Amino acid sequence: MTHPTEARSFGPAAADYDRYRPRYPEAALRWALDGLARPARVVRLRQTVTDFGDAFGPPEWAEFPHTTTLTRDDLRGLVRTRSHYLTATPARQAEVDRQVRHLLDTHPALTTRGPMTLPYRTLTARTHKP
Repeated sequence: MTHPTEARSFGPAAADYDRYRPRYPEAALRWALDGLARPARVVRLRQTVTDFGDAFGPPEWAEFPHTTTLTRDDLRGLVRTRSHYLTATPARQAEVDRQVRHLLDTHPALTTRGPMTLPYRTLTARTHKP
């Protein structure tokens, strides 16, 4: 069951989510949807899932590393799309904003004013009905 606060957290940030979050890598989507004759549903899973019940075969897993390029403002916007930020108190949100600014201003790899490359790893599962 989803906590009611978390369930409502995404609504106000939907446009920012679409703007700042990286897209799924095309290779991951092609691999996951290979052989499907009809539309599929994308769900969030963890690699610890070992089966989807009797209606499906065992899951196959693949990992797709990719990157996204962000400006400092983009990174701050990305942080503001995370549920822990969206459900935090205004005081906690201000603290997170301050910590992100401090990190960007002091970390040797991030102090440049140019774009930064953020690595991602998309873990993809697929399964078929027997």
